[in-house]
Amino acid sequence: MVKELVLFVPGAKSKNYACSKLISWFLPLFGTKESDDGWMLSLMTFFENKSSNIDTVLFDWPGRINYKKDLLPASKKLLNIIKKYKKYDSVYIIAKSFGGTLLIENFAELEKLKNIKNIVLIATPNNKMQTTKLSVTNIFSKSDILEKIGGLYLYGCKFGYSLKNANTVELIKFKHGQFNKNIAVIYNDKKINLFNLYYKLIFG
Repeated sequence: MVKELVLFVPGAKSKNYACSKLISWFLPLFGTKESDDGWMLSLMTFFENKSSNIDTVLFDWPGRINYKKDLLPASKKLLNIIKKYKKYDSVYIIAKSFGGTLLIENFAELEKLKNIKNIVLIATPNNKMQTTKLSVTNIFSKSDILEKIGGLYLYGCKFGYSLKNANTVELIKFKHGQFNKNIAVIYNDKKINLFNLYYKLIFG
């Protein structure tokens, strides 16, 4: 039996900037820390423990957010890696923040790949006018100031919390870093731990 693949794409990393100490001082105000990698490794382990029939991969990228120098090259590298996963009948992708931006840049090409089954974007800035044929769910909170700042930086007045035709899950009064924690949230009027919600949204 061919296993399914879940690809995890972390967000930006403040530690890779010359002013990282200053940035790190401000980040706790938004409920987040220096790097997304640690929590995402925990999420990968959670997925692996839930099912023995999936492979998991973490996409490692520098995590800097200059659009031309950093985001575009990283998005091209990500696309090339995804194209190599031909042995998998089903590829699922979960991305946080600017990690989701790397995917959005590749939507036109990803639509050509038949094994891309579902994408979950967590606290990812979006262009509200953009559409896609892919199955995409946006998880966001309007209280997430970092997502809004990132969206205005990338898209200006076109910033939106979700793609035009994506599925949406809004969490109330969530800071950016709270999306990294396996805490209880309310979804469809029921309490569920966040990592379980991500798993549910990925596999339906």
